[in-house]
Amino acid sequence: MRENERQTLATQNPFLPAVTVVLSQMRALEWSFPFLHTLLALVALVVVFLILTALIPTVGLLLQLSELLNKLADDAYQLMKGASGPTGVGFAVSFGILFLLTTPFMLMAAPFLLSAAIARKISSWLSAGRQSD
Repeated sequence: MRENERQTLATQNPFLPAVTVVLSQMRALEWSFPFLHTLLALVALVVVFLILTALIPTVGLLLQLSELLNKLADDAYQLMKGASGPTGVGFAVSFGILFLLTTPFMLMAAPFLLSAAIARKISSWLSAGRQSD
């Protein structure tokens, strides 16, 4: 896989895979008598779908933008390390500007990133508990 393809895959919206999973689960529902349990599952999936679609333009784009700014700051830092004299000062200034641009986005995204990390830990803990049984 080429480098630009890897970068494109890395900057995808994190909610898009979850939306496709929910849609596939909605399509896979079997409508058999009694319909109540299927109807309840459909209502739950619709609620999850609506929440995820609301998060795509807000949190998802925020995370993508913060990741993009973080990569730009990292590139500027790598260029700054190899430069000397007046060239290094220009890279240092651009790194500082990118850092100042990135900080608000990371502060806004931090609660979502923290909750996702906690959910991943709980999920791995629960799946490890099921495997030991």
